[in-house]
Amino acid sequence: MDRWILSRLSVLVDEANKGFTEYDFPLVTTAIHNFWLYELCDVYIECLKPVMRGSDEEAKGAARAALYTSLDVGLRVLSPFMPFLTEELFQRLPRRSPSAPPSICVTPYPENLGLYDKDLDTRVKLMQDVVKTVRALKQDYLPPKSRPEVYLKCTTKESLSTLQEFSAVIETLGQSNGVHCVEDGVVPTGCTMVTVGHSCEVHLLLKGLVDPHKEIERLNTLIAEKQGGQSKLLDITKGVEYEKVPIEVRDANKEKIEQLRVEIENLQRALEGFKLVEQQQ
Repeated sequence: MDRWILSRLSVLVDEANKGFTEYDFPLVTTAIHNFWLYELCDVYIECLKPVMRGSDEEAKGAARAALYTSLDVGLRVLSPFMPFLTEELFQRLPRRSPSAPPSICVTPYPENLGLYDKDLDTRVKLMQDVVKTVRALKQDYLPPKSRPEVYLKCTTKESLSTLQEFSAVIETLGQSNGVHCVEDGVVPTGCTMVTVGHSCEVHLLLKGLVDPHKEIERLNTLIAEKQGGQSKLLDITKGVEYEKVPIEVRDANKEKIEQLRVEIENLQRALEGFKLVEQQQ
């Protein structure tokens, strides 16, 4: 993940320079926002926590170096938009050498780091898709703070190799109790499953964590309530005088109907998963 964050940092620098050259400032601010929030904070710093708690000093050193570079370059890219904040944060960074510039104002703007790794980006993208799927399944099926076991059934050697490489990262970001990668292997009973692309199945072990019978009853009740609300709104929209209703009210009702449709679909998908788990017990 150290090489990945430096690869994403290289993309940030390239997009920022392109944006300034073409006077496309939204391109620059979007690239900065995506890097700091979705890549550095959401992914990389979360991945560092088990590394820093571990005993591998070499891994800790590499992580510190990558994090320092990311912060240093990231602040310099951001400085034209937030000069005072970036100066304050820059002063809190230790200097790598006594001859380093004393202020971010006189530090050169980053240019072409040359660290972009397309193949690594592709492999990490698959890992991130798996993590998103695990999180979504946990939200649908399990109470907060549950840490289920995850089984990843891969249909290609490439996806198997990638997910084995990043299994510890998936366990950390997905907050699971173990990630097992199998190729055409047997997955334990009591799992719910969602596919990720064409090369991977994510199986979340629910057995022993929830009572499927109670969850089926709860979801049936919830689906009935949502369908009732949806039916009432649809009846309102079919009324003879509905055309006289203010446009903003009609738009709001249309949005509510669409939201209820999506919620019902998600609940029905969860219901099917619990029925499958109940059959396997």
